[in-house]
Amino acid sequence: MWKNDREQKGQLALQVLSFLPAACMGSLIFGFSSQNAGESSGLSEQVTAALVEGANNTFQAGWTRAQILYYEDIWEFWVRKAAHFSEYLLFGALLCLPLYVCGLTGRQLVLAAIAISACYATSDELHQFLSPGRSPGVRDVVIDTCGAAVGILLTRSLYRKGRNGPFRGLRRFRRRVLEGRGRHLPGI
Repeated sequence: MWKNDREQKGQLALQVLSFLPAACMGSLIFGFSSQNAGESSGLSEQVTAALVEGANNTFQAGWTRAQILYYEDIWEFWVRKAAHFSEYLLFGALLCLPLYVCGLTGRQLVLAAIAISACYATSDELHQFLSPGRSPGVRDVVIDTCGAAVGILLTRSLYRKGRNGPFRGLRRFRRRVLEGRGRHLPGI
C-alpha cells in the first residue's frame, strides 16, 4: 500500500511538472506584455532592422539608407504580428504535453488547448492595457489564438506520425500515470 501511495505521489508530481514548459512560455509572453510602448517598439525595431539588413546583404540588393528605413517601416508591423503568432504557436505546442499527460486525447485535447490559449491571449491583451502606452487589440487575440491552434495541430500531427517513433516513451508514461489513478484509457 505504501509503495502504491508513493507511486501515485510521484505520478502526480510528474503531471504537475509537465505544465512547467507551458508555464515558462506563458511567463515569457507575460514579460513581453509588461514592456511599455517604448521598450516594445524598440525591440521590434531592432529585430526588423536586423531582418532588413540581412535581406539587403543576402540578396545583394544595394539599398540606400533611405530605402532601408522605408522597408523597416513597412516590415515592422509584420514582424510584430509574426512575433505574436510564433510565441503562441510555441505556447500551444507546449500546452499539449500536460493536457495529454492528464488524460486528454484527440479532439478533446485540441479543443481544450485552443480554449486555454484563447483565454490566455485575451488575458494577455488585457494585461497590456496596464502597460504604459500599450493597448489591447482584438486582432492580436485572433492572431495569438491562430498561432496556438497551428502549434497544437502541428504537435498533434507529429504525435500521430510518431506513435512508433520518438513519442513512444510519452505514450508509456501517460499510460502509467493514468493507470496509477485507476482511470480507463481512452483510445489514442
